[in-house]
Amino acid sequence: MPEYTTLPTLRGCLNALLSWLPHKESPRQHEIIEAEEEFLSFCGIASRAGRKSKIWRIDSTDNTSEIPTYLLTLIEDYSIAMRPTGTVATTADIPIPSRPRVDAILNHVLATVKRRVLAGLTSQEQSEACGRLQRIFWSYEQVVHLADTAQRQGNILDCAVDYVLWHGDQPGLETNLIVVRAVRPVGTNGDEQCRPVLAAMSLIQHNRTKHSANKETYGVLTDGYEWIFLHIDKKYKLSSLKLSWNEDHQAVVNQFSKIIYKAFKLKLSCPEEELPDLIWNKEAREMATIWNSPKWKKDYRDGESSDEEHEQEYPDFKSLQNKWFADLEMQFRQFRSSEHGVNTPDTSRRYHAQNHSEKPSSTFND
Repeated sequence: MPEYTTLPTLRGCLNALLSWLPHKESPRQHEIIEAEEEFLSFCGIASRAGRKSKIWRIDSTDNTSEIPTYLLTLIEDYSIAMRPTGTVATTADIPIPSRPRVDAILNHVLATVKRRVLAGLTSQEQSEACGRLQRIFWSYEQVVHLADTAQRQGNILDCAVDYVLWHGDQPGLETNLIVVRAVRPVGTNGDEQCRPVLAAMSLIQHNRTKHSANKETYGVLTDGYEWIFLHIDKKYKLSSLKLSWNEDHQAVVNQFSKIIYKAFKLKLSCPEEELPDLIWNKEAREMATIWNSPKWKKDYRDGESSDEEHEQEYPDFKSLQNKWFADLEMQFRQFRSSEHGVNTPDTSRRYHAQNHSEKPSSTFND
């Protein structure tokens, strides 16, 4: 197993990153996820003992990630524009598209962390770090399928998530954060809605490249207003935190800043083992990762197939994700039946409540 050491030429990078280390102070927070022990067992994880976890502590005196006024105004404008009444409610009682809000927040935090890191470097250090920092990025609408081989670990073979924060080798599952947008407002049933997030986190945590320096996985479920943060540590213990954007948007941003900072620290502290630069253009990146778009998208791009009949054979991402939600529920019911020898009710329709299209004929990419 290789040892990861700080490269001398990047010592300044790490010194800049050390200023982001959290102090032992806690924001307003409460852990709320009482995930079913059976589902956690299905995912190969367990609840952390105790109600509080140090993982959520942040530096309450650090204002480097303070939310700019323009972002708050933009997000408020999204709410006004998308609500039929044209008003901003104090709660997300009227379902509206969450993607514009979530996109704005996630991209803002990533950009802020990148600027902060670069600002703490000399010109020479910036030149050394620039290529590495470009490897830390958000990928959208990601579908993964693991072959059912002896090498894979856990019960979860598939997942379909809205965002993945990459910081390294994609086939090696080098990510520390995935985000899923809720199909309906996150309310009292938030625990159940977290199932897909927990499953995706489990897939990553169990199957990430064994020599990876990263030993933890974060996941987030959000409707743009309520944000449920989840964390699995190296011992496969789960902790959780729920925050409300309307009540404490700064705490939401601070948590994302800390998580993304960890990705930067991992990237800058490990030896450079990158693929050639070509791999980071769009086409080559899709070819190099199991987290890519279905092959038919590349076929269309190359002009090899464009007939409507062929197009109907390949559903869009949301259809794939909805099918995965239903398949996951079915797999969990089968797991419960095998464990207890009892029949369990069919709840997969819950995940199709807002999807009236036909069941897709194909699922995940090869």
